Amino acid sequence: MCCNYHNPHNYYNIDYYFDKILRYFVHHYNNYLDNHYYVKSNEESGLGRYDLMIEPKNKNTRGFILEFKVTKDENSLEKVSKEAVNQIIEKKYDVALKNRGIEDVTLVGVAFCGKLVKISYF
Repeated sequence: MCCNYHNPHNYYNIDYYFDKILRYFVHHYNNYLDNHYYVKSNEESGLGRYDLMIEPKNKNTRGFILEFKVTKDENSLEKVSKEAVNQIIEKKYDVALKNRGIEDVTLVGVAFCGKLVKISYF
């Protein structure tokens, strides 16, 4: 086991860790990408809510949808990151981008176990 999910003061507490990651992406990448992209988090699209969407201002540019997952077992990182991509596909989170005419969309699943990270994409 690489994460302590029971101690609320532990840095690897799932809610704390997940919240910090999303805040970092939204705040810092929004400032960096502001001229070319809209950075959105936790908004409804398709059959649910995505974790992070990076929507291009130019419809001919690639968009991104990211789904984050945390696992207790570092041996399941690859499986969990692929499950995150499958969730994006199954819940049709890309519908919002497609409806706005953005056809080139990369789906990204990010799995964490403590400081270990695995990224899968489609």
